[in-house]
Amino acid sequence: MKKIVLGIFAVILLVLIGAFGWYAWRIAYPATVTPPPMGTPPSEEEVAVRGVVENLGKALKNVPLSGSRDVATQAMDEQYRGYVSAALLQRWKSDPVNALGRLTSSPWPERIDILRVERRAATRYVVFGEVVLMTSVELTEGGDAGRLKTELQVDNIGGDSWVVSEVSVENPQVVEPWSVFSRPGDFSLRYPANFELTEGEGFGGANLDESIVRIGIPDGIYTTIGTNYSEAYLVVSRSTKPEVVHTCLDFDPAYPVSKGPDVRSNGITFRFATTTEAAAGNIYESALYRTTYQSRCYEIALVIHTGNAGNYDPPVAEFDRSLAMEPLEEIFRTFAFPLTY
Repeated sequence: MKKIVLGIFAVILLVLIGAFGWYAWRIAYPATVTPPPMGTPPSEEEVAVRGVVENLGKALKNVPLSGSRDVATQAMDEQYRGYVSAALLQRWKSDPVNALGRLTSSPWPERIDILRVERRAATRYVVFGEVVLMTSVELTEGGDAGRLKTELQVDNIGGDSWVVSEVSVENPQVVEPWSVFSRPGDFSLRYPANFELTEGEGFGGANLDESIVRIGIPDGIYTTIGTNYSEAYLVVSRSTKPEVVHTCLDFDPAYPVSKGPDVRSNGITFRFATTTEAAAGNIYESALYRTTYQSRCYEIALVIHTGNAGNYDPPVAEFDRSLAMEPLEEIFRTFAFPLTY
């Protein structure tokens, strides 16, 4: 009996010694936790494909689609070449309204966010993403003004070169209708239908003796709360007086302007200048475009009217002039004479 007890005791002792040894070994050599494998990094091809789509996305806001076709096609050549196939570029240039680009002044396409990339063939990828829209509000407060789901086919055209060859947009932007102002035998221009058009004499901004039409930007196109903004508009004026026509491109010496390089639009060469006038706390900043046609002098004035920010109590921020100048410039680029329209 005594031998049996001693045997059991020996077994228990051996188990305890073994357990202690295992515990001491685990303290000296703790277990190493192997982290889960990371996702496979993108291939060089996929990196190149993503770069093409991202660069195309950055260029979209620089291609105005709702104004003159000449301006749109020139912008496409400058902004999209190298990112878009020749066939797709030609298709877009033939039908700018159905191309990717900037359809309205606000919101505008800021970038393309890539959601996923799929390889479909040895020389073809399909990129799924979203065109991110922005306005001046989101630029200052964050967020976006909407997203348009898009699918882009990207093909290899030799070596390391990839281009977008097809694009589809699930929810394309709605193009705001544009109206046409036309004077037979004189000139025509287009403008957003919701802008405010006034014809006749007597409105400000006209620097020549015949004020013909004024197009104002309505409230709500961009954010002006808390700024010194008053109004913005485009004015077309003209003169048939020989002495005015003779000096048309030189401007009036008594009227101080800062001249810039000539601007060409719709086959017309314009003399460009800027001027700033201040009176009774009001500031009028104008971009002036002048040209002659059939013994007439024409001026298109793009005017931004603000208040002197120092006169406000409580203080206000300076209005970002570019927000108003962009839609006015879009209208200016549609100005045409009968032979060029």
